[in-house]
Amino acid sequence: MTFDPFEYRLCRDVRNQVGEAFITSIKQIDPTPFYRTAHPLMSQDLPSGIQSYLNHRETCLKTILALLSGSPKDTTQLSPILLWNHQLFFEFHEWFEALWKRQDGNEKTGFQALVLVAVAYEQDL
Repeated sequence: MTFDPFEYRLCRDVRNQVGEAFITSIKQIDPTPFYRTAHPLMSQDLPSGIQSYLNHRETCLKTILALLSGSPKDTTQLSPILLWNHQLFFEFHEWFEALWKRQDGNEKTGFQALVLVAVAYEQDL
C-alpha cells in the first residue's frame, strides 16, 4: 500500500494525528508530542507505506528541531519556511490553517491562500 490519505482512511487518520503532534512539537521545540503519537503507531503492524511516512516525518522533525534549537531568532517565522523546504505540505497547511481561522480581512485571505497552495502541493505528490 502506498501512502495516500486521499484514498485510504487509515493513511488519512495517521496523517492527521501525526500532523497535529508534529506541529505541537515544532511550536514547543520538543519532540515529545510527536513521539507520544507516532511511536505507538510505529510499533503496530501497519502497511509499509505508512511506516515509511512515519519514519520520514520523524527524520524531518529531528532535522527541523535541530535547526530551530540553534536559531537565536523567533522561530514562529522560521518554522513554516522549514516545513515548506522539507516538503511537509500537510504540516505547512496545518500551521497556517490555525492562523487563518483567527484572522479577518486581508490577513485571513492571505493565510487561506497559503493553506490552499499547500493543499495543492500535497495532492500533487
